[in-house]
Amino acid sequence: TSFGSGSDIGLMNNLYNLENGLSTRSWAKEKAASLGENGDAFYEGIGYNYTYGDVMSLATIERLKAGYDKLKIGEVSDPENEARASTKANKEGQRTITLESLSNGAEFATDLAHESRRDGSESEDQELETAESVISHTKMAQALMDELGVEVFSERSDLLLETDIQRTYGEGALAAYAAKAYDSSADYWKLTAEGKIEWDGEKDLRNEAGEIIRVDKTGSYSQSLLNWFGKENAIELLQERGINTEGMDKTEIAAQLMNSSGVKWDKNAINSATGKIGSYVPIIQDYQIGSSLIGMHDLLSFQLSEDEAFHLGKISQESPDIAYWVDGPTGSVNVMASTSCFFMSTLGGVQTQAGEHFSSAQINSIRESALARDLLSIMYDEEGVPSIYTMGKDARRSISQLAFAELGQFGYLKFNNKSTGFDDGSLMVGNTVNGNNHAREGNGIMQEIYDPYEGINYISGGYLDSTKSQYYNHVDYQEYYWDMYGAYCR
Repeated sequence: TSFGSGSDIGLMNNLYNLENGLSTRSWAKEKAASLGENGDAFYEGIGYNYTYGDVMSLATIERLKAGYDKLKIGEVSDPENEARASTKANKEGQRTITLESLSNGAEFATDLAHESRRDGSESEDQELETAESVISHTKMAQALMDELGVEVFSERSDLLLETDIQRTYGEGALAAYAAKAYDSSADYWKLTAEGKIEWDGEKDLRNEAGEIIRVDKTGSYSQSLLNWFGKENAIELLQERGINTEGMDKTEIAAQLMNSSGVKWDKNAINSATGKIGSYVPIIQDYQIGSSLIGMHDLLSFQLSEDEAFHLGKISQESPDIAYWVDGPTGSVNVMASTSCFFMSTLGGVQTQAGEHFSSAQINSIRESALARDLLSIMYDEEGVPSIYTMGKDARRSISQLAFAELGQFGYLKFNNKSTGFDDGSLMVGNTVNGNNHAREGNGIMQEIYDPYEGINYISGGYLDSTKSQYYNHVDYQEYYWDMYGAYCR
C-alpha cells in the first residue's frame, strides 16, 4: 500500500519537508498496524490528505500524530440511523473525530478533509463552517477523481454532485448549495406560517419558532411527511403529477410523494447537522434557475389548507418542549406525553375558538397554574405509575378560562353531555387498545380535528381519520360538546 500519490511518502505536498513526510509515514504505518482490516484504508487516506489536503487537513494530521486529537471508528451509529462522521471537542479544544467505518482510503480522505474544518462545538459560525467543510471535502474528492478516476466514488452520488457543481459553477455556487443541502441548524420537517410543510432534514415536525409540534413514530422521512401532509392530500397531488396511486399502500405513496418532488434516497448522503448517513438528495441535472440554486427546501414544500395547517400547528402532548417529569417506580415518567390528553384537548378547543396557537411556554404556564389551583393533579396507580389527571369537567372549564387569559382574552368552554347538542366543538372520548380513555378535540359533528397523541391522518374536509388507528378500540364511545360563554374578545 502506498502512502500518498506518486511516491511512497507523499512528497508532492510542498508545505512539508522530507523529514516531516517520513515521520508522518512512520506514524501512519504504526497506527495502521493497530487497526487490523482498516489499516490499509487508514494508511492510504492519511497519505491522500498529506498529498492533497489543505492547511486544515495537514494541521489535523499533526494534531492526530501528537495525540491532541483522537480518531475513533464505528461508534457513530444509533439504533435508527448511521452516521459517516462526527467531531466533538472537549473544553480544552481537543477533538474526537468519529468515523462510522473505514471502507476505503479515498472515502476516508474526504471524510477527514470535511471533519478537519469542524471545531467540534456549536457556534454562530456553523453555517460558514459547514460551507468550508463541504468545499474542503469536495476539493479532496476532485483531486482523487483526477488521480484515481471518477469510479473511485461510484457509490457516492453526493460527492459526484458536489464536484460537478464546483466544476460548473465554482466555489460560490458550492457554498450556496451547502447552505441549502447541508442544513447547519437543527434538522426537521417545518410547518411555516404560510401553512407549508417544508424539508429541513429530520422526521419530527417543528414550527417556525423551532418548537417540536409533532413527534414522528414512523422512523421514515417519507412516511412522516405522509402523516403530516395527509394521505388524501398526497393522492390528490400525485394524481396532478400524473401518477396513478390505485393499489398503492401507504409506504408506496410516501415514496412516490418524495420521488415525484425531484428527490431520491441516497444511502451515502450525509446530513451535516446530524452527521448521519442516508438522506434524500435532489434528482436534478441543472442546478440553477437563473442565479438561484435549487435546494431541498425548494423541492420539498407542500401546501396545506388553512384548517389543516391550523390544527396541525397545535403542539402535541408528546412534544419534548412541554415535558413534565415525575418520579415513578422504574424511573422518571413524562406524564404529559403519556396521560395529558384531556388537558391538551381542552387547550385544543381554546386554540380553535381563539384562532391562535399556544407556544410551548404558554402551555407550560397554563399547566403550572392549573396544578397550583388543583385543576390538574398528579395521580398514581396501584403500581405507583404517575399520571397527570384533569379533575373533571368543571376543572376543564376552569382550565379553558386560564387558557383564554393566557392569550389575553376572556371566555371559557362549557362542557355538556351529548344530549345537550351544542355544536361549537366537542371533547371526543374513546377506549384505547390498552383499556384507557383517550380524549381528542372534535368539531361537534362527530369529526375529530385534533388528536394530541397520534400523528395527523387527514380525510376530506381537513378532519382527522382515526378509523384505521391501531390505538383505538372504538368501543364505549362518548362525546362531550361545548359552547362558548362569556364576553369573548379577539
